[in-house]
Amino acid sequence: MRRRRLVSASLAAAMSVGLSMTLVPAAQARPAPQAAVPAAATDNLLGDIQKIAGVASSLYSAYGTLISLVGTGAAAQQIQQIQALIQQAETEIIQEVDRVATADLKSKCDTVSIEFEDFLTRSPDVQGDERDDANGCVTKANELLQSETDKASLDADALALNYGAVIAIAEAEFLKLHTDQLITFVNAGNEAYLRKVAPTCGSTPDASLADVRTAVGNNFNGVPVKGHDSCFAYTVTPPVSQTGLIAFPTGPGTGTQPWSVTGRGRAFTQIGGTVTNWLIDWPAQSDFSIAQDQAMAGQAWPIVKAALGNLLPDAKPFAPPVSIATPPSGSASSTPVPVFKVDAAGKLSRGRVTPSVDPQDVRFSGWTPDAAADSPVLKSVTSAVNADGRYQVFALDRAGRLETQWQQKPGDDSTWSPWAQLAGPDNDLFGSLSSVAAARNQNGALQLFANDADGVGYTSTSRLGGDFGPGQTPVPAPPSIDNWGPWQTMDGSTVQLSAVTDTQKQIELWGVNSAGALFQRQQKAQNASDFTSTNWTSFTQKAAAPGSSAVRTVSAALNLSGAVDAFGTTDADKAFRFGSGAWQEQVPGSVHYMSVAKGGGDGGYQYMIASDAAGAITLNDRTGAQGSVWSGPFCRLDVARTCTQHEAPYVAYQSNTGKSGTLSPDGVTHDSGVAMMAGTSPSITRLFSGNITLTAFSGADGFLYTQQQGQAAVKVPGPIAVATGTSPAIASNRAGIWEIVYARPGRQLATVNSFGQQTTLASTLAPGNTSPSITFVVPHAQGSDPNVGFWIAFVNATDHNLWVVNPTNGSVRVGAGLSVLDGTSPSIAAEGDNTNGADNWKVAFTRPAAGIGAALSTVDRAGTVSNTNQVITTSGGATSPSIAWVPAFGFLTAFRGTGGTVWTTDRGALGTGSNFTIAPGSSPSLAADAAGDWDIAFRDTVNSLRTTNSDGDHIATGILISSSSNPSIVVNAS
Repeated sequence: MRRRRLVSASLAAAMSVGLSMTLVPAAQARPAPQAAVPAAATDNLLGDIQKIAGVASSLYSAYGTLISLVGTGAAAQQIQQIQALIQQAETEIIQEVDRVATADLKSKCDTVSIEFEDFLTRSPDVQGDERDDANGCVTKANELLQSETDKASLDADALALNYGAVIAIAEAEFLKLHTDQLITFVNAGNEAYLRKVAPTCGSTPDASLADVRTAVGNNFNGVPVKGHDSCFAYTVTPPVSQTGLIAFPTGPGTGTQPWSVTGRGRAFTQIGGTVTNWLIDWPAQSDFSIAQDQAMAGQAWPIVKAALGNLLPDAKPFAPPVSIATPPSGSASSTPVPVFKVDAAGKLSRGRVTPSVDPQDVRFSGWTPDAAADSPVLKSVTSAVNADGRYQVFALDRAGRLETQWQQKPGDDSTWSPWAQLAGPDNDLFGSLSSVAAARNQNGALQLFANDADGVGYTSTSRLGGDFGPGQTPVPAPPSIDNWGPWQTMDGSTVQLSAVTDTQKQIELWGVNSAGALFQRQQKAQNASDFTSTNWTSFTQKAAAPGSSAVRTVSAALNLSGAVDAFGTTDADKAFRFGSGAWQEQVPGSVHYMSVAKGGGDGGYQYMIASDAAGAITLNDRTGAQGSVWSGPFCRLDVARTCTQHEAPYVAYQSNTGKSGTLSPDGVTHDSGVAMMAGTSPSITRLFSGNITLTAFSGADGFLYTQQQGQAAVKVPGPIAVATGTSPAIASNRAGIWEIVYARPGRQLATVNSFGQQTTLASTLAPGNTSPSITFVVPHAQGSDPNVGFWIAFVNATDHNLWVVNPTNGSVRVGAGLSVLDGTSPSIAAEGDNTNGADNWKVAFTRPAAGIGAALSTVDRAGTVSNTNQVITTSGGATSPSIAWVPAFGFLTAFRGTGGTVWTTDRGALGTGSNFTIAPGSSPSLAADAAGDWDIAFRDTVNSLRTTNSDGDHIATGILISSSSNPSIVVNAS
């Protein structure tokens, strides 16, 4: 394992407890600013929890600022920020150093703060001398921390070290000097402090010693004694053995683990038939971190750990900052599924996704930040459920230190424990892990799997009966709350891991190595947690990801059939599923990090929580059955919301290489390989008879093409020539009959349908960059209806007004003459389009508008015109609206509105920024499903394809499309 600490020391002995009279120095952990019983305020810094917490916070912020500058240099502004931060703490620290520290240390450090106050006003030579003075303070403090044994002096040494270090690093960065050796000294001193000043920890009975003696009596075989684990600082008077028993002190300088243990109380010695000494055999414990942090909250302990949190080498965790956990066994499919995230500031938040009767529709609770006073700054998180239904998280901080927190009551998010820091594989707490995963054995014991960044793997298992002393363990033995077996080294080389328990109650372990290859191994029998060749298979390498992409992270989960699927992310922010021995579909959406879990019950869906590169988190799901399709990132997990599944969209586009392409709901792109005519756009429709899509486009050779979903693009028989610079439009009815409208050379309109019938229309398309639009109007009632059929909207060449072509191919000017802005195209949609609806249609178009340039107008079959004041922004090029029928709402129009962003007629501006900005001269495309959900596709300002929808999901597909083309969208059938 790669060493990330500077002083090697085994802490194994410090992490075990034997008999009750044995007082054990505890291991080191992450800062905890609050003690079990707050100490009263004093004039001194040490011993005052509130003052210590304030100093720790100030120095942590100062260190954080400095670390961001290491290697880049600090400007005067950053020096002023550091001065302001440490000014809040300097008085208390200097007074404490003067009160306790040696004269030698005081002489080295007393002038450092005074010099730093005027550092920016000094000459370069004087600044160099002052930096040397600060270095001298750090060096002397580190020397004393290595050599001294008096704990009060060590506290003062640690205060001087970390105060002086902030100044020394800041001055060195300002002078553009190397700080590596300086940071090495600081880390060495802080680690020495944690080892030497660790509190004394052990187990103590809940009852008084007198009551214990009475309960045990003269029983030499032993009776159960309830107790808990505790720690006390060096400032507390150690307890004295009373007839062989010890009760740990309480009050300031002490701490308590928040769960019970059971020891064996027994008579130990007797004289003349009278028992004179008793003994309690307590279970050996591996972790006292919660109690020790409480006990040391009034010392330099929190300050030291705050410093290490920033200065230890970065372990660069490979594990994701999001996690989703499978509900407990026996849960229904509607059982809430817990989700966790670590935000950019390193704060953990929790949420719940609750499936409805239809598991595809969910309710998200919103995020609740962790409220623990000792909440660590994290980089990654994973989660698991204990045998009794309590959820537990395991997380890594920036330095790769392992943290854990658990529910103290199943399903109760108000009972999360304080954070505990677990010792790593070398029995130290100084970091270096890059990944951690957890799964539960058949006997209920959680098993941890971890990597360091060099690829070395480790495993540790929760001890069964670990909270019970000899002879007190129930049958069957329950897993311990926070008592772990020793770490064992695993063979193989991986940098990120995921673990899942299969339907045979055996753990499968999946891993990714530094080259991006995927591996899998599994237990050979239930509960075979010890890592031996008889218990585990060897790692088996799987096939390379699609496109020979390197796999960055992996997450494994059960599917509906009970098999295990693995999901891998690539550097291109794509996610793929590995199942049935091979790579399967791409999961739709941009996936930078992800975690997958199966929902509760036999019918529970597979749910993926995914984070894109910008940190936006979404939920994706599928039934998990063979051949099932992902719904797409249908629910944005930002605030509390209800997300109903809407039909996933298909998008047709002209790629940046000029080829016709489509994006399917599973996130996979399909390149037709056929070049499109420059400056034109495709049109896509859904063929209801086969639940597939059909795209129409103008080829680069000047002919009309179609491409059916899953098939090659074909030239429409004829062949059919298309006017230069014009785009065809396609629509279909419920019988699967489709019709395409296009402009012939000379711009005369014509149609061709699925039967191969070609019809020339008595209409000519206006010149310029305009194209027709088509829809199918369904009957209002049973029987003959002349309005049923395909309707076409276009700009007529004779008057530049809006015209329509009815189902009998008659061309009609709409109203008294509606002027359409040159270079734009109308969009037509039918009421109840492809559902049960009326025989009405509506056209949306861009009209010239005095004073504002262009505005949105609509008109329906009855001739009712609506000239809105909604601005269509045409700066940079003409742009056209898109209209669709939305059930339970009516006609909805999307357009490029004020600010150049996506607008809709019901919501106005959908937002600002790159998620919503449409490229100048480009037009959005809108489609809706039968449930009333809608999707919009558009080209953004960097010519990338984006989509947004009625649920508020914003997807950057990363697909580059032609800078002179618009996408077309259609909603897939459920």
